[in-house]
Amino acid sequence: MSARPDRAELGLGAGKKARMYRILHAEASGGRRAWHDLSPRQRRWLVLLGAVQAGLLAAALRDVVQRSAAELTAPKPVWVGACFVNIVGPLAYFLFGRRGASCVERRRARA
Repeated sequence: MSARPDRAELGLGAGKKARMYRILHAEASGGRRAWHDLSPRQRRWLVLLGAVQAGLLAAALRDVVQRSAAELTAPKPVWVGACFVNIVGPLAYFLFGRRGASCVERRRARA
């Protein structure tokens, strides 16, 4: 017999029954919830964090490509791979992956 109750066993109205079933199913699947189970506030936070992650990734990859290998603390392929580790990778690159001249000094040298 299944540990999850059948929809008919929940004894709720049709809408409440479906919502309760989704909640119970989410708990049975390790706590993961579907997008429609999230509150509007939670959805906004996820979109905001996704945008921050995408922006950091784009900025870090652009910086890795533009810098010479001598200005990096590890080979370029290592930092490119590290940048794809959620938010932690780009932050690690910006904190520990660069050495040498700052971007302002590099711009002055180009001009």
